[in-house]
Amino acid sequence: MNLRWLVGNYADPQYDLTRDEQRRVTALAHEKHLPRAVLLGWTFAFTLFAIGCIWAGTPLLTPVLRLAGVPQASALGTIISGTIGTIIVIYAYRFVYARPARRAMRDLGYDICIGCGYRLDGLGSDIARCPECGSARPGVGTSGP
Repeated sequence: MNLRWLVGNYADPQYDLTRDEQRRVTALAHEKHLPRAVLLGWTFAFTLFAIGCIWAGTPLLTPVLRLAGVPQASALGTIISGTIGTIIVIYAYRFVYARPARRAMRDLGYDICIGCGYRLDGLGSDIARCPECGSARPGVGTSGP
């Protein structure tokens, strides 16, 4: 997992964007490619998932922790299940942002594959598909090499 996703840098690390460029990519992704209703829906779903992890994980972990002789087993079970839920939510959230951020980068002039994030600059204009994932390359004919 690319840890830069945790701090709001949704671009591929090979681009090494400045903080200002990251803000432009994020703003354009929000304005043009990620409608507010979709973002709120995903946020609501992820929040419910994290709460569900705590709600379901605590009763499952507490007896195991008690058998292991851990003091404060119910509190520790809540912390562990909440942490697991939060990590899963953060990891899943990057998939919500990946395509909108890549589309925003394309709009800002970066030649990047929308499907996988592969850097396409330097490839000939006759190459119509991403060599990494096979997605169609925007702005080029759909016939492959």
